[in-house]
Amino acid sequence: MCWSVARGDPSGGTDSTSRYAARHFGDFDFSGITVVGPTRTFTGREERRVGDVTVELIDLGPGHSAGDVALWVPGDGIVFAGDALFQGGHMIVWSGSLAACVQSVDTLLATGAEVFVPGHGALMERGEVIAFRDGLTRVQEAATAHAKGGLSLDEAAARVHAEFAGGLAHPERLFTATAGAYADAGALEPLEVLELVRGMADLA
Repeated sequence: MCWSVARGDPSGGTDSTSRYAARHFGDFDFSGITVVGPTRTFTGREERRVGDVTVELIDLGPGHSAGDVALWVPGDGIVFAGDALFQGGHMIVWSGSLAACVQSVDTLLATGAEVFVPGHGALMERGEVIAFRDGLTRVQEAATAHAKGGLSLDEAAARVHAEFAGGLAHPERLFTATAGAYADAGALEPLEVLELVRGMADLA
């Protein structure tokens, strides 16, 4: 894997993908970690008690990743959204569906919560989450139009980047959003992780 080779190598290898992976993943050491699978699974929603607090687990389905879960605390009006929300930076769409990311945010908003804890960045108020959803929707509409117009993915991602990068961190992640919209439109199959990393590296 490119980031295992590049780890500890300041040059990050000779190609753009290796350099990008080294810059963003190279400081992490996953050696010696034992992955433990879940002991209980669920679909839909599941209510649990944590001490004296009632919480609800919400199965968001694929979005940022292949399967996202949020934690809704109705008594406090707070949702712990995980990586279904990003504050201050562009979202990575690993699942291959930008439409699913938009749907995940709609599901979070449907709780009625006023405070949201994103996977990255500061706490978000409801209006900020609506703005985040609307931003994803605008990217989806633009990328879908490019797909229907027959643009290549790389050319479409460059155009989406130019239009929507704004002041948020990691605008190269818009490649993954564009790829997700292309997959939703049937213009290509969902890309593998290394293909997405390659696309981000080239766009960066």
